[in-house]
Amino acid sequence: MNRTFVLASGLVLALLVPSAFAGSQKTHAGVSVSRSDSVVLCVELTGDADTRYDVKRRPGTKCPRNEAKVNLPRGLRGPRGPRGPAGAQGPAGPAGPAGAAGAQGPKGATGPQGPPGQPAPTMLRLSGNFSGSNATVATTLDGVQFGPYPNGGTAGGSVIYTGANNLTLAQITQLSFTVMHSSADGSPIASPYLRIFLNSNTHDVIFDPTQCATTVPTESVFHTYEVTTGEVRYDDDACDGIPPDQQPWATVVAAHGTEVVSGIRMTTGFTGGGTLAAILRSLKVNGTEFVFGAP
Repeated sequence: MNRTFVLASGLVLALLVPSAFAGSQKTHAGVSVSRSDSVVLCVELTGDADTRYDVKRRPGTKCPRNEAKVNLPRGLRGPRGPRGPAGAQGPAGPAGPAGAAGAQGPKGATGPQGPPGQPAPTMLRLSGNFSGSNATVATTLDGVQFGPYPNGGTAGGSVIYTGANNLTLAQITQLSFTVMHSSADGSPIASPYLRIFLNSNTHDVIFDPTQCATTVPTESVFHTYEVTTGEVRYDDDACDGIPPDQQPWATVVAAHGTEVVSGIRMTTGFTGGGTLAAILRSLKVNGTEFVFGAP
């Protein structure tokens, strides 16, 4: 028999033979076991014949030729070895489906009230210092509407402003208006015009955009005119051809600046043009602008 096998089997058998467990319970290597707890092990001889051998547990009762079979009490085991290092983390799995939407949260508290906004502008109508001379002059969303007049030579109307009354002519330092007109026949004298009446309506200064029919303003387009930088006529509404006719504003003020204003009128008609109509959008006097119609 091989020496290695004899030494190892003798060692194991001396430790584990059934006689070593006489009685109901024995202690081996600090572990208490009973005879009924023994299990079958096979001892394999390896390495040096004096000191090395391995013990392997087999599921059956038969052992290979190079192993010896012994009965080992169940529960007799060596001390537990140290925990091995943790393995590397595996790859992340695919994302799961999105969850259902949560229920709506409760309504939050009402915030503080903000500052008040600017009041909405209102449509300026012919009231207060403004009036119309007849029913053909009325406020619309676009401005003050004149007409239409089937015959602009015999019919017409005026917007009357009294806010500058009792000023002298020299005290009118700025005066402008924005207007648009149209006529079926394109009459060269159909444009609206402005007059400043003086000394209880006994005199007047007229601003005529056609300048005695020498200029024809474009129809159906808004035009803005500044009276105090243009040319005017004094007591010559009809453009009679007697000098001086058209004069710079400054010249008329130098001669008549002390006369007192009794009214300002913006007029369409009594000139010419078939199916004549006009819209006055705004009037500005000494820096104060009045815009008619919707803002």
